[in-house]
Amino acid sequence: MKSVFVSSPNITHIFKALSEAFQSSVKVLANQNYRIEIPKQIGEGFIEGYEYSCGIRYISYNCQFYDDVELVFAPSLYKLLYFFYVVEGKFTTILNQNLIYKFNPYQSTILNHPSTDSFSIHFKRYIHVNINCLSIDTYTFLESRKYDADLNIHLKNLFNFTNDNMIHHCYYDLQLLEVYQNINSFEGKDFFKIIYAEGKLLELITIHLQEYLRSMEYPLPPHYLTPYEIENLKRIPDLIDNNLAQRPKIKWFAQEIGMNRNELQKGFQELYKETVNSYIQKKRLSSSKKLLVTTNLNICEIIGELGLTSKSHFSKIFKEKYHMSPSEYRKKFKKGLN
Repeated sequence: MKSVFVSSPNITHIFKALSEAFQSSVKVLANQNYRIEIPKQIGEGFIEGYEYSCGIRYISYNCQFYDDVELVFAPSLYKLLYFFYVVEGKFTTILNQNLIYKFNPYQSTILNHPSTDSFSIHFKRYIHVNINCLSIDTYTFLESRKYDADLNIHLKNLFNFTNDNMIHHCYYDLQLLEVYQNINSFEGKDFFKIIYAEGKLLELITIHLQEYLRSMEYPLPPHYLTPYEIENLKRIPDLIDNNLAQRPKIKWFAQEIGMNRNELQKGFQELYKETVNSYIQKKRLSSSKKLLVTTNLNICEIIGELGLTSKSHFSKIFKEKYHMSPSEYRKKFKKGLN
């Protein structure tokens, strides 16, 4: 096992320790955004991080190692509240050398780390991980915004570490995934990347905490999704994209992914926050915009491509959504494209 010892949770110290252990240079942007590529002799992928003066730190692990790796954090001056969001892979954390927590795919977790405890993260070899780790120095974060007076009892207990070494598992939420993906895929440079990420991290904290408060009242959502169900339900958007012209029905989707119709509809709405039919209509409308601007298909041909049969119905829902008729949209935007 390769051990990386980190003297403090500050991003600069984390990436300095990674650089020394992996013998790889760190790319630094504006002293707030850090990235290290995993050397080919050790593994593949990258680790990227952000840090802000308000006490927010964020690290994205998108990599795999050819040997077991542990990141060992020494006890620090900070009380840190961690938000883990696992998209792919699995890993283990150990608090104070004896409290072991295992993290698996499709898991969103809140974990507090008292300042007096050691803390380590363990990655198994040959397992690709896509893990997002957002942490808050709770004192700095609250002081920078004067939030403490506005916190309800659940948030006060969470931020004040009433229950040390608390771990709270939340269910998988695609809203969180979308925001994390936005951070990791943003192509702006330097200054713009820094301020974009800060805004998104505040959004993530909001969503995580709202979900925490909801789960305090309702331990599980109305339809709790297992990892197997999530994996199957995530196939539906691609099935919709590839079969719009065939006008697929709920029964067909259910057969394709091996779920009954009621489970599919409840699960899809829980995961995507909308019904299958509303998602299909949204996809049809967005596809119609592209076809109007990038092809010479007439309206009847376009509605055939979208699996619709009524020209008047298509014109009606298009105008309700975009405040102009399909022909007006084509005239306005295709001219601009040319």
